[in-house]
Amino acid sequence: MRNNLVLGLIGALAVLPTSENAGATRQIPRSNDIRVVANPETPKFGEFRLELEKDLEIKGAGDGRDFKGLRDIAVGADGAIFLTDYMGGGLHIFDRQGVLKKTISSFGDEPKDFKPYRLGLNDETGDVAVWMYKTLKEFDREGRRLRDFQFPDPLGQDGLVIPGFGYRAIFEGWLDSATVHRLARFEATHLPPKILMEAPYTIYRRKEGRMETALYHSFAFKILLAQRGPRNYVVGYSREYRLEIRDEHDRPVLQITKEGPPPSFSKNELRRLKDLICQEHKPYFYRLLSDDRNRIYAVIDDPVEAASRLRCDVFGKDGGYLYRSEIPRGTRVIKGGYLFALASDGPDDDWTAFMRYRIKNWDRILEAEHSLPFIQEVWR
Repeated sequence: MRNNLVLGLIGALAVLPTSENAGATRQIPRSNDIRVVANPETPKFGEFRLELEKDLEIKGAGDGRDFKGLRDIAVGADGAIFLTDYMGGGLHIFDRQGVLKKTISSFGDEPKDFKPYRLGLNDETGDVAVWMYKTLKEFDREGRRLRDFQFPDPLGQDGLVIPGFGYRAIFEGWLDSATVHRLARFEATHLPPKILMEAPYTIYRRKEGRMETALYHSFAFKILLAQRGPRNYVVGYSREYRLEIRDEHDRPVLQITKEGPPPSFSKNELRRLKDLICQEHKPYFYRLLSDDRNRIYAVIDDPVEAASRLRCDVFGKDGGYLYRSEIPRGTRVIKGGYLFALASDGPDDDWTAFMRYRIKNWDRILEAEHSLPFIQEVWR
């Protein structure tokens, strides 16, 4: 594996004492006033089971048009639901009750090219962005088309956020014959994206002349991204258990770490993947989510390998490690006491349904977080 790429996410950490107050979450000062929350391996409140009650199910866009392959969900402040059907070639907009308001399926002379994948939502304006390979299309809350962005490199599948103004997204690219993930910012159609962070993307890739071979596997180290409130976002590189909260100007304001050994490959995984693995251990996390209480959910199970539910580490708004919990495999949004997920008819089928669950014990999560006794402010 190539180790000559510099990861610009975190920088050097101060040395943490281990003999004093071991096992407690600690905040240590940084010279540039970034607060660092160093968490122990076990959560403060142990396991927490989300009590989910099915509240809404949508299996198609009406008139017998079933979903063929859903990919992402966005939920507006008014409860409006945006769904991308990649295989069906449509962006569907529903109201809070699940009534279809609009379907966007093609534009002029490009009906075959509309394959919407990732969604980004601006909570302040209601505008929604739809990512499709090397294109991003921007719509208002009613589905009216606003702007298009075109990129030379494909966008990755692991994050598109709109913190305050401008977009942040993951791009896949090359550097010295190696594949890299790049976190980039873009906000105007006539300006190239600004690279904010770069790290090795450890897929198997070989380039010979004009021929290129790429074999993806879910264990690859990569940059992951999630919106955290209207003007912040969380970013992490899955090779290390370190997360960083950044503001709308891309300045780091909070860093979160968690102790523990790196996840190891099983003999079966190594035998099955053979020469595709070019890294020393599995990712620490596979997906990042955040709810409207600014909690962060770091998914620690591989979504490809998991059957129905994913284990996740839940961090509070101040960075403390609160719980170990589980969420449905297709979870995309947690907001307002509801969990929004994609569902399928079987473990090997594509996502063909949208589900909204009411989290019956949502208030109990809030009470626990509000009474945190273990975080101490040690910087000014």
